[in-house]
Amino acid sequence: KAGNPKPVKDYEGVFKCTTLGWKPMTPVIAVPTTAGTGSEVSPGAVIADKHHKRKFVCIDPGMIPSFAILDPELLFKLPASVTAATGMDALTHAIESYLNGIG
Repeated sequence: KAGNPKPVKDYEGVFKCTTLGWKPMTPVIAVPTTAGTGSEVSPGAVIADKHHKRKFVCIDPGMIPSFAILDPELLFKLPASVTAATGMDALTHAIESYLNGIG
């Protein structure tokens, strides 16, 4: 609540955190716990609302982390299935980038 005092559900959608840059956010520091997800360079988040049994997104350039702490030791504790899934996700994004014909 340091930068945005409202409940998290009020930030669902696009530009709800910084109001198009008019209300700057507190800097974000990311500590990714999986490899290949890109969360440390992403302007968005998927939030699980367990109470209402749904997920929603918050997208705002202000959410792009100012710093990322990349600790490879965290990856050693992941189950093999999670490591495989995030590896396939990264590979899929790489193939998609290569085959999309842009650039």
